[in-house]
Amino acid sequence: HIVVYTKSSLVEQTTPAAVALADSVASASSVSAMTDLDLDPEEVGGNITWSLATDETLVENYWVYHAASATGENRTLLGNVAVGQDFIFVPANTYIGSNDYILVYVSSTLTEQTTPTWVALNDTVVKVPYIAALTDLDLDYDQVGGVVSWTLPSDERLVDSYWTYFAEDAAGLNRSLLGYILQGQEPVLNVSAETALESRRQLLVYARSSLQEQSTPAVIAISDTFINLSPSLVDLDLDANELGGNFTWPLPADDNLVDRYSVFWAQSAAGASRLALSEVLSGQDTVPVSAETAKGVQTHLVVYSSSSMAEQTTPSAFALSDSAVSVQSVQAMTDLDLDANEVGGTAEWTRPGYETLVERYWVYLATSLTGTGRTLLGSALAGESALNVSADTPRGSASHLVVYTASALVEQTTPVGEALVDSAVSVSTVAAADRDLDQGQFGGEITWNPPGSTALVADYLVYLAEDVAGTNRSLIGSPVPVGINKADAQPESELPVYSAGGFTGTVLVYTRSTLAEQSTGVGASVSDVLSSVTSIAFPDRDLDALEVGGTVTWSAPSNPSGLFHTTHYLVYFGESSSMSTRSRPGSGLAVPAGTFSFQVPAETALANWTHVAVYTRSSLVEQSTPGLRFPISDTSSEPLDVTFLDDDLDAAELGGTVLWTPASDVAKVSYYRAYFAQGAAGQAKSICCTPTEIIVGTNHLTMLTDNPLASWTHVAVYARSSLAEMTTPVVAEINDTDGLVQDVAFVDEDLDDVDIMGRITWSPPADGEARIVSYQTDLSDFPVTQRSQIGSLVSPGSYYQDVPENSRKGSYTHISVYSRSAAAEQTTPAVMSCSDVRGTVSNLAWQDEDLDPQQIGGTASWQLPADESQTSHYRVYLATGAAAGSSRVLVGQGSGGMPGAQAGGLLPAGTNTTLLMEVGVPSGYAYLSVFAGSSLAEQTTPASTTINDIHAHGENIAFQDKDLDAGDVGGRISWTPHGSTGQGVHYAVYLAQSSAGAGRTQTPLGTIPIGTNFLDLPVDTAAESYTHIVVYVASTLIEQTTPEFLALQDYSVCPMGTNCTTIPSLEVRIIHGSSNCGCGPEVTTIQTHGFYKACYCLPDAPRAYGTSSACDMDGDFTFLAGTVLGMGPEPARLAALTLVLGQSWEFGISDLTTHYSGVYKAMLEYAAGSLFSSLQFPSVVQLTNASDPVCGYNPSACDLVGEVFCTLGELCVVRLNGTSMKSENGIKVLRTSYGCETALAAPMLALFEGLTNPQSSCTRSPGHKAGYRAVHDWDLARPTRGSTAAVTTDEPGPGVYRLCWGYYPTLNESGVLLHQYQQYPIDAGVMMMLGPFAMDFECSLHFQCEIKISGIGLASTNKVYLIESALGRCGMAGIPRLDAEWSAVSNPATVVQDSEGLYNTYYLGIATGKSGASHRLCWAHDPPETEDDGSPLSDPPSHFRVEIDPDFLWIRFTAVVDCVLGRKCNITIYGSGIGPTSEILLITNPGQCGDASAEAVEVVGLSNPTGVELPVVASSTAGVYILAQETIEAPPYGFRICWGPNPSNSSAVNYPLEVYYPMQHQPVIFFQNRVGAMTLVRLDGERGGRHRVLALYGDTTKLPATTKALGGFYDARMDYDCCNMTGFASGAMLQVDGSNRALPSGGYIFHDRPSDTFSAAALSVREPRAQGLEGCGSSCGDDYTSKHTDYVLAAGFRDMSSPEKSPGNIMMLKARPTGPQWAPTWQARRAAQYFGRTPPRGIVDYEVEFRRCTTPDPLAACAYTSRARSKSLKVVRLSSTRLAAAFVDGSSDHGTVVIIDVIHHLPDEWELNVGLKKVVNARPTSNIDLAALSATSLIVAFADETSRNIQAIVLQVTDADNLVAGASVELGTGNLTQDSTDTGSEEVNITNSTPWKYTETHRRLSVCALSSTKALVAFGPIGFTAEMILVVVSGVSASRAVVMSLRSNNIDDISVVPLGATKKAMCIYRDEADDGVAKAQEVDVYDDFNGASYALGPGSLSTLTHFRTEGLVAVSLNATGVLMAYRAMDGTEKGVVSLIAATFNAN
Repeated sequence: HIVVYTKSSLVEQTTPAAVALADSVASASSVSAMTDLDLDPEEVGGNITWSLATDETLVENYWVYHAASATGENRTLLGNVAVGQDFIFVPANTYIGSNDYILVYVSSTLTEQTTPTWVALNDTVVKVPYIAALTDLDLDYDQVGGVVSWTLPSDERLVDSYWTYFAEDAAGLNRSLLGYILQGQEPVLNVSAETALESRRQLLVYARSSLQEQSTPAVIAISDTFINLSPSLVDLDLDANELGGNFTWPLPADDNLVDRYSVFWAQSAAGASRLALSEVLSGQDTVPVSAETAKGVQTHLVVYSSSSMAEQTTPSAFALSDSAVSVQSVQAMTDLDLDANEVGGTAEWTRPGYETLVERYWVYLATSLTGTGRTLLGSALAGESALNVSADTPRGSASHLVVYTASALVEQTTPVGEALVDSAVSVSTVAAADRDLDQGQFGGEITWNPPGSTALVADYLVYLAEDVAGTNRSLIGSPVPVGINKADAQPESELPVYSAGGFTGTVLVYTRSTLAEQSTGVGASVSDVLSSVTSIAFPDRDLDALEVGGTVTWSAPSNPSGLFHTTHYLVYFGESSSMSTRSRPGSGLAVPAGTFSFQVPAETALANWTHVAVYTRSSLVEQSTPGLRFPISDTSSEPLDVTFLDDDLDAAELGGTVLWTPASDVAKVSYYRAYFAQGAAGQAKSICCTPTEIIVGTNHLTMLTDNPLASWTHVAVYARSSLAEMTTPVVAEINDTDGLVQDVAFVDEDLDDVDIMGRITWSPPADGEARIVSYQTDLSDFPVTQRSQIGSLVSPGSYYQDVPENSRKGSYTHISVYSRSAAAEQTTPAVMSCSDVRGTVSNLAWQDEDLDPQQIGGTASWQLPADESQTSHYRVYLATGAAAGSSRVLVGQGSGGMPGAQAGGLLPAGTNTTLLMEVGVPSGYAYLSVFAGSSLAEQTTPASTTINDIHAHGENIAFQDKDLDAGDVGGRISWTPHGSTGQGVHYAVYLAQSSAGAGRTQTPLGTIPIGTNFLDLPVDTAAESYTHIVVYVASTLIEQTTPEFLALQDYSVCPMGTNCTTIPSLEVRIIHGSSNCGCGPEVTTIQTHGFYKACYCLPDAPRAYGTSSACDMDGDFTFLAGTVLGMGPEPARLAALTLVLGQSWEFGISDLTTHYSGVYKAMLEYAAGSLFSSLQFPSVVQLTNASDPVCGYNPSACDLVGEVFCTLGELCVVRLNGTSMKSENGIKVLRTSYGCETALAAPMLALFEGLTNPQSSCTRSPGHKAGYRAVHDWDLARPTRGSTAAVTTDEPGPGVYRLCWGYYPTLNESGVLLHQYQQYPIDAGVMMMLGPFAMDFECSLHFQCEIKISGIGLASTNKVYLIESALGRCGMAGIPRLDAEWSAVSNPATVVQDSEGLYNTYYLGIATGKSGASHRLCWAHDPPETEDDGSPLSDPPSHFRVEIDPDFLWIRFTAVVDCVLGRKCNITIYGSGIGPTSEILLITNPGQCGDASAEAVEVVGLSNPTGVELPVVASSTAGVYILAQETIEAPPYGFRICWGPNPSNSSAVNYPLEVYYPMQHQPVIFFQNRVGAMTLVRLDGERGGRHRVLALYGDTTKLPATTKALGGFYDARMDYDCCNMTGFASGAMLQVDGSNRALPSGGYIFHDRPSDTFSAAALSVREPRAQGLEGCGSSCGDDYTSKHTDYVLAAGFRDMSSPEKSPGNIMMLKARPTGPQWAPTWQARRAAQYFGRTPPRGIVDYEVEFRRCTTPDPLAACAYTSRARSKSLKVVRLSSTRLAAAFVDGSSDHGTVVIIDVIHHLPDEWELNVGLKKVVNARPTSNIDLAALSATSLIVAFADETSRNIQAIVLQVTDADNLVAGASVELGTGNLTQDSTDTGSEEVNITNSTPWKYTETHRRLSVCALSSTKALVAFGPIGFTAEMILVVVSGVSASRAVVMSLRSNNIDDISVVPLGATKKAMCIYRDEADDGVAKAQEVDVYDDFNGASYALGPGSLSTLTHFRTEGLVAVSLNATGVLMAYRAMDGTEKGVVSLIAATFNAN
């Protein structure tokens, strides 16, 4: 109970109030044992649970403690919870110290209980007991890589995973995660190579429970392996830009960790743009660099050390130093071998400035400066600079002398050379007359003619020989000096050969240079006997240098006859073996016969003697040629033959070359020195030249010019041994050469002001010309500071220089003459002053007194010049202008010129007046000019005055014959005065036989004073043969020569071709007008127009032979009845026509236009006639010569007869002259092969389009002058071509055609209708049609288009115009101009104004339009430039009416390039004008075609350049070029193809046109092991050409040993059907930079299960806006200026860990740098999955079946595209938040598409939501692909396996992610699956027995979008031609536009990628029909093509590999670049990437 007592102040009560006590007991009934999920010691974490108190009425809280005992000792509160809660969460890292109990107390509102409920606390402690030391296999500094492993704890029950880090200390400071493994997995973690350490040098392993990672890890220190070498290379290849030698390095201490060393060329020390050189295993320290290795752009050699894991990223580098050591120059060798095709002399060169690496110089003869066709001459050691070339050295075809340097390694490949000049100098006409009458003896004079030039001839040698070949030749006499052309053969000259037939032989004369005698002489017959000693010996007994002594011994002649005639022997010393210079030693006495020795005194000076010989002598004469010569041997070591020739031509100055000959034994000589000395003994010597010590073997020294002579007299050369210098030098006397010329003189003979002309003369220098090679004359000031050379250099022996006419004197005041030696020009010239002479006359006056038009006469006068000293004469000219250079005509001597002039129109100096008589003035000549002349030339600027041509005549002469008798005339002749008759005196009237006054009456009919204008002619005046009345005007000077005239009218008319009778009542016969009646034969038919006579017969008229006649003979018709005029035309005569030929009729024939070339040929055959077969293209052919006129009866009218020309496209008017023609006369135009009496139809008629032919009438107009016959014009309209219809071979072209005339084409003279054959019967001459031929042209795009047309009469006004062929014809109105894409084409194009006047060349400009586009080429002779009112032409094409080419094709040069290792190097070029002389040249990058500095590709076995293979037509559109039958060394990557039509040599200048092709650059291995499936995704690019691309691939090295498949376990790498393309899904970042290579970073596995069928799409490239945060505003930062920080992309793949499932997956990846952003250390890793709750509940139990994809990483952002079996998975980006995927789905193999939304959650988590599947093909499908057209539309292409159709369908995406499909369109047919079984049947998998057939690639179809409305689809059927289809899209409708075939019938691994805009694409594929090699095909996409809406153009095709490839993929980088990747099936199966340059249509 509880009792309560009250208490007073006194006492407490005793009876309390009481209540019963009820004890409340409330405790947690039990506490569960806590599972400590904190794995650290003395720390706990996890849930503590208990059972609630039975009665919680009074309980307010539960309090939880940890304590040291169950009673609460040292307790520490963990926390409290409210009543009703039975657990509490203890956070990780809760410290418990040594406490080992958990206590739970309850508390009421009053207090906490004191006795808790408890449970023992079990502190979980888990620690990795051991970490194995990390062997760092990353050999870079501060980077590691390798394998981390550790021992597992003994108790892992609470461990969920293990996490490894790098950290700065054992506590985990600044740690960096390496990775983790889950509990139960092997405790091994791969540390990727290139993992950065920075300051983290500790490796930490943490255990992690489901709660948290422990805080105290296991730790081990990290040892960083760093390999740094010090490599070096001594370049022993002496060519520029070429290297060779050994690249070496010291082996590192850690060589045991190195697996290999890889050596690369690079463009920086960091290895930029590296190119592989070699690879060696560890332990090796040398890589040889082959000689002639091109250095290119490489700056370093770098060596990378590689461990078994990876190659280091930072190499050891050596900066390249290119040893470019060539001789500085090669001097031109003077050929002293005087025979043709043989050379000899001294080859000299200037040594390199740096000679250390040079071991030897090699000297060759070669056929070019580059050393081709070379022949070795010899070599010289380093230090030498000359090589003696022996005489008689064959020249062969050599044109140059070249010198190569050679190191210890190799001879250089690029020599230095000089042109070789072959000297061929022989005498001629040798004559020898024997004047010695004794048998066997010869004596007399031998003569010859000298060579044309004797400059190189030292002397002549005369020999006796057996024959003209010089057999057994023998010298006669001494050498004959140049200038003497004879030799005396003294009596008793012994001849060389005796035979039974007598003494015979030949005298031969040889020229000899300073080097040698020529080997082929010129001869004449003589005779011969020989007597010579048979042996000889001379041992030198005098041991002094240059001294000899001893006994010469010999044997008697073996020839008895010779011995008999021998009376004495004579011993000689000779300077050479020829003994041409010799002397008798000692006493010099002859030795009598029978004695066979001679004593040479001791100390006999050796001098220049080299040989000893014994001569026999008869009683008459000594023999001239000894039988034997014995060489004299003197073994002295002193230098010999020192020479010094002063080549400094200034007085008291020295310079030149010191030369000497070394002793034969120089073993003891150390070096030589050269001195100046003041005496021959070397007095006061001083070093003269550098170097001061000349090494042995160098036998010359160059002394620089301008050395002062001072008091030096000699140059001395000393030899020095190792002990001392010789005391007696060898010296050369100094002769100072003074080259100053003397007596310089010049007189100016150019009479123009400021101009000079004349001859500069001088005398040679006082010292002679021995050292002078040339003189130079200059205009200069004085003293000389500025000068200008006059003429060319003058050779010695010539002492003048002609100053050309009109040479400008300028401001120069003096003339200077310099002498030049071989070394230098003298510094001080000879100088004289120069004065200008002016000789122009003045005050020229003249008045015309000749009254004829275009004819002058009168007296000209002028004032003489002040100085006439240089004037020799004057000449008078007619000129077109007063200025210098005007066209002029000389007024010469004679009656029609200047009667007082001398021959040649000369007027002597001093003449100031002259009379001109009847001087004709040509049109345009309006000036009279007087030129002064000197003895040398005539001045160019004359005195001039204008010509005022005064003329007067009586015009409008009228006469009516009043005398009615035939042959008599009479009546008044009247005229009207005209012109300046005031200058005349009277008129003179005559009768004449021509209008020009020929055959006029002896005296005038009358002389009428000026003012009277008529004369009465008496009747009965006999007309006789006169045909005209002529009226002259006479002045006081002369009567005019050209009269006015009027034809006498006393005749009747008869048309040509008819028989006419003029007087029917009489017997009449017609005779020629030139015959007399009774004397001329009868003309029955009028054959020519003009005058005839009508003669009649009177039978009873008195005759000389009788009184009567029967009138039956021509002689009976003796009486003139009158005149008959033959009506008809004067035939138009043939002019001289030139045929200008441009392109051949065989030239430029395209497949489309071969017919049109036949038109050209047909036209040419007609125009050229018999010349056709000999035509050359291009050329100019004289087609015809001008013919003489046939003037009929009236020769005076021939000036009216001319040529008839018409021009195509212009109005054609035929103008003819003749007699009595009328307007009803007609003409027709025929081909000349037909006569006039032919049908009016083709082929006889020349049916030019638009030509009126025949024309039945003409118009008549007055003649050229009054009294001249009328002219008649036939208007034939306008001949055109191709304006109304296509041109055929019947179409006539330019050329000569026949004109036929008819006087009345339909009726004869009796009015009877004529047959068409008879309508135009008269040959009226020829008409010449001018203009171009129809031709066939193509031009190459992107290069200057030049065409050369062919034609006749082409002119400077011609132009051509291009129109689209499909829009109309030439000359049509309203045809639009070409599209803007052709704006660079000159249209119209004006003909090139060439100096030859050919006018057949047009430059159309550089076109950049469509390849294959067809234009019509139209021509006009002289089209207008404006309308008549001056406004621009409104319709230019309508003026071009002549078609040249209806199908002018523009062709982009393309190529099929197959030039890879091991295959035939074969390049086929398609283009324009590929003729038989065309060639291609391969050059290295970055050279340019047409640039002389471009370097040709030079590899073993490659013929470069090479010509086109024959047969080929003169030009075509295709040519095959074979550079090698088998490529044993491939050309360098990136080579360029240059084409030239007719190159003259191999310089790239001759190959101006580059043929673009898919150009592969250096491949790079991005995965060193066998690679699985691959894909590429471009992440970004920069304008500088840098790109980042991610390669996704299967890493096969990480595959497990087995894979689970139905029926058991199989080796994954052997299960081809399942896993051949599989590997762990990995990504490697590729950095494409300016090196044209893709440099990979280390790979990273993002899905560690077998995977294949990779596809990827980049969603964003920068943080953060492009990652779906467009609405985040400024808080996100400016995306477009921020740095590239990372890339977000979606990777699609198929998981093959269970092949029977093979689901499709999408995984989000984030690529970011693991180091600095600029470094290639990026990695693509999994992005984090967004969870609604963090951490997600039960993540440990997150079963794989319920995960969003098949990844083992529960935190990865990913999703299934299909959980069922999936194939051909492709993923594309629609926007940054939306993807689309296409795949073949499930067992039904339906073609399926899904939309995937990408949701980004801040800060960095992602969510993928896959939409509903859209089946696009509900039948079995294979090879599906898709491309995004826009953010809301896509195109899908697929193969329907049932129908074998290839189809496409367009899908639209709605806002709700639904897909709306259009109708599918069929694109083509073909089998793409490699499955030959029936459709629908299933084939059992060989290795895993699954009931489906896996086709390993599903890559035979590809689609790429060009724009929102166009896409390309390519597919490759098995066994059929692959095709490319352009699909046009409108909304959801797709249509098949055009198709293009590819060049294979079995294509796989096909990728079509767009390039830049919408007009280009590249197709990369594997050609299974060609052993699976990789190929690249260019594709052009055209709109509006030749009238069609669209077209596809096949571009160049390139073979990229020589081995099979698999898994080939490609991605576009920009408009000119594609990156491809493949598995190289060359035995390595490595992953390779390569950049393909696609520069076609780049302009």
